[in-house]
Amino acid sequence: MVLKLSILLLIGLSVNLCAYEGKGEGATREEAINIALNSIASSISTTISSKLKIYKESGNDSYNRDVEQTIYSDVKDISFNNYTIIKEGKRAEKYFVLLAVDNKKLAEGYSNRINQKLKSLKRELQHPSLLRRYLILNRYNLQELLSQSYLMKSIDFNSPHITYIREIEELIKAKIEYQKQLIFQVISSDTTIANMARSVLNEFSFITSNVGKIKLNITLSPLRVTKIYKSFSATTNATIDIKENSNIVISKTVPLQATSYISKDYLKDEIIKELEVKLKNIIKGVLK
Repeated sequence: MVLKLSILLLIGLSVNLCAYEGKGEGATREEAINIALNSIASSISTTISSKLKIYKESGNDSYNRDVEQTIYSDVKDISFNNYTIIKEGKRAEKYFVLLAVDNKKLAEGYSNRINQKLKSLKRELQHPSLLRRYLILNRYNLQELLSQSYLMKSIDFNSPHITYIREIEELIKAKIEYQKQLIFQVISSDTTIANMARSVLNEFSFITSNVGKIKLNITLSPLRVTKIYKSFSATTNATIDIKENSNIVISKTVPLQATSYISKDYLKDEIIKELEVKLKNIIKGVLK
């Protein structure tokens, strides 16, 4: 059974319990178990939240500036497969259960998943391509792995969370160093498009140069212009290739469309504006 739970995470936060207990009552045995497990989930959240409140009220400056945006994890799937029913029965047409979840087994589940992902990640990072190593680190969502390590710590302080946290923090540092080494050369036959692409890359903290091992090549197909009543419309396709040492690593073709009610001379400017939006989405989705 997998329940959704918003967990409050904070560095150094821990819940020192041997097991979580929950009570449930429902029209069916399954409903009673679900209610009991929800009770456990709520208990975990409440305990962590109370410790978070104490930390917040301590007036720590780093919390106010930086920590606030990172202490909340996304909604997590917490697996309660290994629960033990301590007591159950039926009274007045209602089922009731008292069950317990071993926090160590719960933490072990996270530990196994994190360990498997880190092993797989390390194998993939043997790739000789700098850009591909960066993309691999990006694909594994290191921040999520870090959040899961803190969640594991909050469930069982004696879990191997410290090892995982250190490893993941080192990988995050490696990703930052890789990005510093990714120097992009923008190639386009259109100066306006080339300047726009450089600006977009710089906006995402990527370095651009007239010479670079990473080539960002943007080409537009010929504009197809049509006139409808008093408006002009243009369509085209943009091909965006990212190459490293002549090898295409990323290739995207996106359709572009623009309309002008003034003159067809404005269509190209509108096309470039839409291309800028599409390029930003590609960078967000693939490179960040």
